[in-house]
Amino acid sequence: MNIRPTALVAVVLAAMSASLRADDWTTVRRDPANTAASTEVLRPPFNRAYAIAGATNEPLLAAGNTLYYTKKTAGGLRDLIAYDLKTRKPIWKVPNVTQPGAVSPTLGLAFTVIRTSAKPTSVSRLGANLWPCAVAGVNLKTGKTVWTYPIGDHPVYPAISPLAVQGSLLYLVNIPYCVPGDPCPGGEIVALDAHKGTVVGRHCWEAVWRDQVGTVLGPPALIPDGKTIAVPIGYQSEPGKFAGQIWLLPTGAGLNDGPTTIIGDPDSTDWMDVAHSAGASWPMFTKFRLMTQGPDDATRAWALLAKPEMKWKAVTSTGKAHCAGPNGTILSYHSGKKRLFCANALDGQEKWSRPMTATTLAVSAGNLLFICGTEPHPVKGPKTGRMDITDGVLYVIDARNGKSLWSWRKADVTFNTPMVAAGHLFVSDSDGNIHVFQPSR
Repeated sequence: MNIRPTALVAVVLAAMSASLRADDWTTVRRDPANTAASTEVLRPPFNRAYAIAGATNEPLLAAGNTLYYTKKTAGGLRDLIAYDLKTRKPIWKVPNVTQPGAVSPTLGLAFTVIRTSAKPTSVSRLGANLWPCAVAGVNLKTGKTVWTYPIGDHPVYPAISPLAVQGSLLYLVNIPYCVPGDPCPGGEIVALDAHKGTVVGRHCWEAVWRDQVGTVLGPPALIPDGKTIAVPIGYQSEPGKFAGQIWLLPTGAGLNDGPTTIIGDPDSTDWMDVAHSAGASWPMFTKFRLMTQGPDDATRAWALLAKPEMKWKAVTSTGKAHCAGPNGTILSYHSGKKRLFCANALDGQEKWSRPMTATTLAVSAGNLLFICGTEPHPVKGPKTGRMDITDGVLYVIDARNGKSLWSWRKADVTFNTPMVAAGHLFVSDSDGNIHVFQPSR
């Protein structure tokens, strides 16, 4: 496939080296291999200590005693809030951001995307308001902007990847806004010097497949050698049919060289059995395999040999569960069967399964699995009023056998993906509340 700089791709580029300090793992969205495994040691039961109102449904970040989240403001905009978990008070805010970004206590910096104008400065041909935007490095103590990297004009929800930090490098994908049919500038995967905001490595391309819009769903993952990242790219192979590829690229300045391998390349006869369906979201590296979830609702396990080789495939639901468990296992979910599955990542053999209605990705910590779902709301007495209420439920499950250890529920909400960090368990809900839990013993 002829790779060129792209006009429309959104990537979560969490390219982290194997040398990343363990105490930094909880400050980013996921660990370097993207397994969603936390180094925290927490034990149920938990007490809900308090709740924070006004949050968006975007991922939470935490470092030390500080929680970082985005707060809703007028017109669909939001602020980045640094919140002290001890005093239970905000420390600082960065106004008019587009995403939570990333945090590195080692560097003393937070990273986010800001609008450099409080009001839109242009309007697209189709009427979308556009703001000039920039990536910003922010002092963790003061919230003051240290540097900016301009990324062009974007709408309220820009097609730019969540930011990810690896050592002294910051990774992002910038997709300039473009109306279909208009000339489009090329998109870019960029590695920035996290201290200064200057470019270290950059790869650009124009088209993913037949000059159409491309997207990326979920973050890439870092191969344990720290030299290669797996980047998931989605697009449409034909109208209304979603497809995906996995790009393998060098890290840092190696981005300049572009992808070394494409899994699911429709122009390569070696991969026609997986062309257009290799997996567009949530790649992760377990102990034995590169795991991907595809646009065809399938989990695939790859051995990265001289050429990647698919070892097994299972029907699953993309964007739910999908994290590594203990002892070389992987967790997945099947919406049709309404079951959570644990399988051996090496050969796909099932270890256990359990019924549930899962609604989120999962995270693990040691032998514990944290995941959210829904259950019918208990009805006491005469059945009057609304009967369609469901409860959001936060589950803590023994990842070795699937047994429930603890749960917490709230009526008439859905929960977002939980986070285990900074000695706490966090989960936000569809009403805009962040619930903060602590072990009760």
